[in-house]
Amino acid sequence: MGNDTTRRRPGIRTAALVAAGLVAATVAVGLSPWGWWHAQALPGAIELRLVTSSTDGTCTEPPLTSGGAGRACDIDDATTYELGPTLGEATVATAHEVTPGSSQVNITLTSDGADEFARITNDLSGQQVALLVDGQVIGAPVVMAPVTLRDIELAMRSSHEAVVVVAMLHGEAS
Repeated sequence: MGNDTTRRRPGIRTAALVAAGLVAATVAVGLSPWGWWHAQALPGAIELRLVTSSTDGTCTEPPLTSGGAGRACDIDDATTYELGPTLGEATVATAHEVTPGSSQVNITLTSDGADEFARITNDLSGQQVALLVDGQVIGAPVVMAPVTLRDIELAMRSSHEAVVVVAMLHGEAS
């Protein structure tokens, strides 16, 4: 081809490598290159309990701290739940809003957490199970089938509630 007299422009390649390195470093320390709302590593767990009854109206119960049966409020203090003893805990790996302003929360369980969630929900088809974080009910779905996946998506009542649940799972609020 002969002598190539055109010079390469190292700036574009260097910029791309630096950008890729920053994204990798950001993700490695648990932050997101897409914004504060994206998944971050968590130390928390979701406790599961059978719901024996619930009553709508202002709830004044303190967070449930014992493993025995008891009462707990939802995160808006709008419903009081009568709960059976703890069935176990599923360890959370990450949690984030599906999109900013969304009323949905995506939770990824650790491998052990997913195994525990599957074990607990295996025999609970048709029953209502409360999901608690820090002694407060973040959701109380009816189990339709064993939950065997690591990724769980919770539909909250509002985007505010989704933000609160993510903050609770990150240990930032209760």
